[in-house]
Amino acid sequence: MIKGVILDGDGTILDSMQIWDSFAQECLEDLGLPEDGLKPGELENASLKDAAKLFIERFGLQKTEEEMLAFFLAKLRSIYANEIRMINGAPEFLAELERRNIPAVIATAGDGECVRSVLRRYGLEQTCDGVFDCKSVSIGKTDPAMYNLARESMNLAKDEVMVFEDALYALETAWDNGYPCIAICTPDERDYEQKKAHSLLTMPDYLHLDEFWAMCEEKSDD
Repeated sequence: MIKGVILDGDGTILDSMQIWDSFAQECLEDLGLPEDGLKPGELENASLKDAAKLFIERFGLQKTEEEMLAFFLAKLRSIYANEIRMINGAPEFLAELERRNIPAVIATAGDGECVRSVLRRYGLEQTCDGVFDCKSVSIGKTDPAMYNLARESMNLAKDEVMVFEDALYALETAWDNGYPCIAICTPDERDYEQKKAHSLLTMPDYLHLDEFWAMCEEKSDD
């Protein structure tokens, strides 16, 4: 019986994976750098620290990594607070979890405040029982300790917590360490079959949740 959920942020409840090209271009513009200074998608899988190094080295910026990180983070937080939308059905899903008294915890590799700001704009911040981000807790998502930390905050066992993720490496970490998972993905994705193999269900959004709710209503063996 599922009694709690752990939710990733970007790409899982937030429709934010397409922002990186526009983010990069806006950063180039703000800094007065050439518009063609970055290749499309070059920052998509980069950490902010990696992006800071890239900008400093490629463009010879007279800034420290800390100054670049602060610049990027302020810009990102503004974008999330004002522009990023939630994936279809996700707001209603969080509201229904709250109605059913099922705790929900966010475990994100992104910035925790970015996630909170979107939830706040939707009036849903109170539906989450905690937000853990990898930087704040110094644990990455290749380490099951990230999921254990989120789960233990709900005082639940592994088989009582459903993990929602969109990234294959994160699904592998949770699934291989005993967590039931739901993969947020579509069949046309290159690694769809691998995601399917590391999850109980795959879903493109939160519009059809009957199977999940059924798992929440199953009777415990004891």
